[in-house]
Amino acid sequence: MTETNSADRKLISVVVPAYNEQDNVESVYRAVLAVFDTMPAYEFEIIFCDNHSTDETFQRLTEIATSDHRVKVVRFARNFGFNRSVLTGYRLASRS
Repeated sequence: MTETNSADRKLISVVVPAYNEQDNVESVYRAVLAVFDTMPAYEFEIIFCDNHSTDETFQRLTEIATSDHRVKVVRFARNFGFNRSVLTGYRLASRS
């Protein structure tokens, strides 16, 4: 397999809505990493949209984002629902 120059790699944005998912966000993050480890031809970013969780979801996402520049986290001021989360994630996706 040949090495792919990072400037030539396509960017894929993964949008993940979350509401009270403190026990799941770390495993979702690791699962996405595992998939992209098998796809070296692609760059990726993960955009977590926290729908104003009442548990520790936002804090755990913030910790993940602090340690990985490919992770973005947005937190809504209130629960706007799943559809708004996905739309917001699309709008925050990087362009390449």
